[in-house]
Amino acid sequence: MKRRSLLGMMAATPALALLENACSPAAPHSQAYARSSHHRLAEARREGVVTVYSATEKTKMQPLIDDFQKAFAPIRVDYVNLHTIELYRQIIKEGDAGAGHADIAWSSAMDRQIKLVNDGYARPYESPEARALPEWAVWKRQAYGATAEPIVFAYNKTLMAPADLPSTHGAFVDLLTRKPDTYRRKVATYDPLASAAGYLFLSQDEQATPDTDRLLHALADVDTQLYAASQEMVSDLAAGKRLLAYNLISSYVLEQAHAHSPIGLVVPQDYTLLMSRIAFIPRLAPHPNAASVFLDYLLSKRGQSQLSALFMNPVRTDMTQGSLLETAHGETRGIRLGPALLVGLDKLKRQRFAERWHEIFPYDAATQPSSVTGEQV
Repeated sequence: MKRRSLLGMMAATPALALLENACSPAAPHSQAYARSSHHRLAEARREGVVTVYSATEKTKMQPLIDDFQKAFAPIRVDYVNLHTIELYRQIIKEGDAGAGHADIAWSSAMDRQIKLVNDGYARPYESPEARALPEWAVWKRQAYGATAEPIVFAYNKTLMAPADLPSTHGAFVDLLTRKPDTYRRKVATYDPLASAAGYLFLSQDEQATPDTDRLLHALADVDTQLYAASQEMVSDLAAGKRLLAYNLISSYVLEQAHAHSPIGLVVPQDYTLLMSRIAFIPRLAPHPNAASVFLDYLLSKRGQSQLSALFMNPVRTDMTQGSLLETAHGETRGIRLGPALLVGLDKLKRQRFAERWHEIFPYDAATQPSSVTGEQV
């Protein structure tokens, strides 16, 4: 199958146009305001504020916050940035205390978000925008996937040989097997024992292919460097400390590429995983109407355009034109919202995985570039 590298084909007009679409400011969409009822919108404006707990940095999300406040004045967004595990614990703390503060819980820790919903910490809300979402991105009229971000291979365009670019997961393994000396300590991926995202993506790989053990052995054989956080991995890749990264969230790569760093990405052509940043309204949200309006906005064409301008691929099925998904010619596998995500949180299962991981991949965490504990993206 023909190899397709999104940022490695800059001379090709379609690829260049795709990158420009992904990076350009969102155009106004007057028809894409959230379709909240007039009564709910009036009540939301009376409430006057929506408190958003989010695992994404506020500086990154400021354009979206500003656009929402412009569209729905005088509603103010009180944006609280928390690490994924802090957000998870805070929602539980507020719910158990019977005194809610958050109106929206929005996080990339998909399994943790679904556990909160499953354990009764969310309230039902049937967004009118849900009709435009893929079936995998909605669960129980409570949890909504707001993005569909491909999980990709990333590489340093100036240092990696173009002929080496893998087009599939199998080709990635073959490359490491054929050229272990070339890629020793030059490959990066998430540490699945420190990163919730890394663990989740590997578990999804296991469902997609029977060759996961071969992948793990190939990563171990080249002394792959493990990271707990995406940004550090991308920075090391751009700096030339690493040549190739496995299972990286595309939005981080696109953002770095927009900053004119020598970084490119490949959308795998056998299958492409899609992760999502899940939003729900906590059960004790003090401003439920404002929360509903904000959630509708996130899922509307206007909100999705803002997310796209922030390098987060839209989840709506009617916004595929010009999106990164247009380069995915294999199967796209959205990580389904629902109880299956809870399996990965089982302590016994995680312990077994850790034992298996250490058998294949014995390493000293102190020698790894990112040895912090706790779950990060």
